[in-house]
Amino acid sequence: MPESSILSSVHKPGHIFINRNNRIQLSTVLFDTGALHGNYISLSFVNKYKSVLSPYLYPSNGMVKLADNKTLIKINQVAVLYVCFMGSNNIEHSAEIIFCVFPTTSNDMIIGLPAIVDNFSELLKEMIDEAVAKKVDGSNSNNNNVFSNLIHDGPTGSSATTLYPWTQIDLEAPEDIATDLPCSFSFALHFMEMSSTEALKEYESLIPSHVSTEFLATTSIESLLKDKGARVFVPRNWKGINGIPPLELNFKDGFPDSMKPRARPINPKLYENAHKEFTRLLKYFYEPSTSPVASCLVIAPKATAPFIRFCGDYVAINKYIEIPHFPIPHVQRSLEKIMRYKIFLDFDWVNSFHQIRLSKITSSRLSVQTPWGQVQPRFLPEGVGPASSVLQATVANLFSDFDDFVIAIFDNLLVLAYDYDDAYRKVELILDRCIERNVFLKFSKTWLGFAEAKFFG
Repeated sequence: MPESSILSSVHKPGHIFINRNNRIQLSTVLFDTGALHGNYISLSFVNKYKSVLSPYLYPSNGMVKLADNKTLIKINQVAVLYVCFMGSNNIEHSAEIIFCVFPTTSNDMIIGLPAIVDNFSELLKEMIDEAVAKKVDGSNSNNNNVFSNLIHDGPTGSSATTLYPWTQIDLEAPEDIATDLPCSFSFALHFMEMSSTEALKEYESLIPSHVSTEFLATTSIESLLKDKGARVFVPRNWKGINGIPPLELNFKDGFPDSMKPRARPINPKLYENAHKEFTRLLKYFYEPSTSPVASCLVIAPKATAPFIRFCGDYVAINKYIEIPHFPIPHVQRSLEKIMRYKIFLDFDWVNSFHQIRLSKITSSRLSVQTPWGQVQPRFLPEGVGPASSVLQATVANLFSDFDDFVIAIFDNLLVLAYDYDDAYRKVELILDRCIERNVFLKFSKTWLGFAEAKFFG
């Protein structure tokens, strides 16, 4: 194979978590950057473990188009599984992913490009580096070549072409494509629906992998996170941010006195789960509404529990909402500020829009029609025109007195520190501010005390 050939996939063993005590071993998982639109699990593997995988299988009407751009394979099932792979230094890389159950693959599982980018990019880099090192020192034989998905046109040394088993999958509902991704409190409710003991145990289990080894060893950051951090990263209530008035959107002249479309029908296959999700959201996000103005509720499938995504179709309403602009930090100036520091603290909000309370008037004008009655949001929903500007202004104002060492871009906070003692002090400042203002952060997307940070997209 020529030196210029491109590495397109590598293999790795792993396992599927069934619960905290049980797992299924995966002997051959293909990380395939040529699988551009989905992830796949072998039908024979599913049948072998059907007794334990059944609760994670769901019917599907999807189609997969193979590389010849003609052959279509019908997908009758999808599986939503929590998978884990061990990287270097015994660091686990894990994620909950949706897989198409595919009838013809010799691998137990195939991880496609979107999941690699979102969840396993660091792991793939490690695998590629290891493969390159083996090739350089000549330790890998032709029979155990990580370039196993490259097909040669002729004898060794001739050009190679990459075989992509499939290039397109049509599983996403049209509503999903047209609507901004809402949160529906999924992460917050994950903790709020657990016992306090279970929630804290899960949160604390993430600390070793989300705080640098040096930061843990040289400071009391672990104790701080288990104390004040638990109040910020493990929500036990949902009341919105303290100290700011409920959001009052500005509406243009001509706003209709009445606008009540009929509720859109729900796919019968989604109806039962949709009703459960609606009932759940009435406890936190929605309240009954008698507003003369309403928008349609759009219900679309999503990959994780409860597999239902609630979306307000605010296209008509947005025409009457004034959309202000609030500046976001200038990247070049921010980089100049960053250069003075060595340690980074990368915080991420949880369900950021949904922490901003709405005024009664704004809430009523953002009401939605559902098959179970009309409701209105108590907090800012996605899909509303000014939402991003409102969020940026809110976050900037909340942390304005920390401007010298904080860069706030929407729901991300990058905190800059000179050393680990400085980092500890600033973590405590951020936690204290969040506790004071009832702000919740997401620890699974927070990284503390590292010399590198992935922040500007």
